[in-house]
Amino acid sequence: MEEIRTLISKNLSNQFRCKAAGSDNGEFITSTETVVEKGADIAALGALRAQLREFSEEFSEFFSEHNGITFHRDTLSDAAGLQIHPIEDWNEITSLMREWYEFIDEEELDEAGIDWLESGIAFAEVPHSGNYFVLALEGKNAGKILYSDHDGLEYEPYADTFFAFLKKYLAAPEKEMYRLGCYTRYSDGKTNIQWIPEEPYSP
Repeated sequence: MEEIRTLISKNLSNQFRCKAAGSDNGEFITSTETVVEKGADIAALGALRAQLREFSEEFSEFFSEHNGITFHRDTLSDAAGLQIHPIEDWNEITSLMREWYEFIDEEELDEAGIDWLESGIAFAEVPHSGNYFVLALEGKNAGKILYSDHDGLEYEPYADTFFAFLKKYLAAPEKEMYRLGCYTRYSDGKTNIQWIPEEPYSP
């Protein structure tokens, strides 16, 4: 957990050099902030352990200190890179995640290798994307963190463990924001241009 604490501390207030999306031109330096919630209470941690069972250890350690974090939130809009939800929100966002698949029959789900849908728990998302990070509790990816992309009935194993998931995103957030679908678009507060983070910026 010490490595995770260090990575979080390095991502509390970041700036990124951004390029304009689409046909727009130019460059913009965006400022972001990370919103860190206080640790979960005993009841919430008990619910976490009951839901995640043998895969709860790293989650429990993290959520005892932070019951949710929103990483790299824009200071000029509601854009953000990654939102890890409080334990109390997991049932709601899991239901929202499953809604994307409710009109797909079992044969298609089997063909797509989606054997985690009924038991998997969504705990994080890329804001405004409809895409969620899910802990698979059963199936061939049990214990892994999956990235569920509602567009095209796609998913990918993102990390083998919860801590590996955090390390992967926080090591190079601007690259991960792009790789996860480029949904995070920052604002300059003056125009309608959408700004895509490209690299870290240090004045």
